[in-house]
Amino acid sequence: MMRFVFNERKAAQAASILLERAGGSMDYLKLVKLLYLADRAALIETEGPITDDHYASMKHGPTPCQVLELILQEHPAEDSIWHRTVKRQYFDVFLCGPVESEQLSQANVDLLNDTYETYGRLHLWQIAAVTGGQPNPGPTRVARSGRFSHPDRPDRHPALRRLQRVRDRVGDRQRRGCLPISRVSSASLVNPGDTFFGFDKRGHLWMVLTEENANGDVAVANFTTHDAVSRRTCSADCLVVQPGEQPYPRHETCVIYERATLTGNAALQRGADEGVYDPQAPLTRELLERIREGALNSEAPEAVKAAIRRDRQ
Repeated sequence: MMRFVFNERKAAQAASILLERAGGSMDYLKLVKLLYLADRAALIETEGPITDDHYASMKHGPTPCQVLELILQEHPAEDSIWHRTVKRQYFDVFLCGPVESEQLSQANVDLLNDTYETYGRLHLWQIAAVTGGQPNPGPTRVARSGRFSHPDRPDRHPALRRLQRVRDRVGDRQRRGCLPISRVSSASLVNPGDTFFGFDKRGHLWMVLTEENANGDVAVANFTTHDAVSRRTCSADCLVVQPGEQPYPRHETCVIYERATLTGNAALQRGADEGVYDPQAPLTRELLERIREGALNSEAPEAVKAAIRRDRQ
């Protein structure tokens, strides 16, 4: 059985070639798929992979575990070669600058370029189908556990455990029959009034307040429980919502406008598609307008107020 030792520098240089061909950025899952295809081609043609990574069988096909772990790391080591080369923001990875490729042979470079020429312009889910994963699965349910399964127990690998923690964030809502952790074409967070969980670590329900602006951003704000503790910290302009005004939650809540912010709509939609964000029932038009009106008369950030004003023109 062939065993390889992962080469972080070589993997970073391989990723930099693919990212450079893509204009400097791409979806991180697409990057790992392209690296797998390049490794597969290298094994066939040169009897050795490019990254020397360990692969696990996952829903969308074989995935390089060490590369995935590096991409998902929140607190990388200061001397990490990968993180000096590639940075992640939400679901995209970016090339930090020109990178030497001294670790790669000319055959490696040619295979990486050939891989991009063949697959680089395909949609992520088309590539997943090519690699043996499930293409865009549509609105189907997943197992109650939502966990990876593989005879070699890849869930023991840190990268897969990290992904599992993301899945577990919405596990309770999955068990209640909400959206699965999979790309669901019907899940949408692009309209004012749409609501979702998963935007913060405290389990708040967030809402979209505006249409997408010229920069691709939307304004979002969150509900929080309006109890004895929160009343002491609520500002005078917080808007209280009673049970029954919104399907969820079922207790008195409020909107604290000073926490409102702008966020990228594309990243928001990607989060819904990937299961990081869990869409819920939308706000009624009346409640949305009351919340937007309250924002204009509150201590909400000026950028949020400006987005609401533009939306109402």
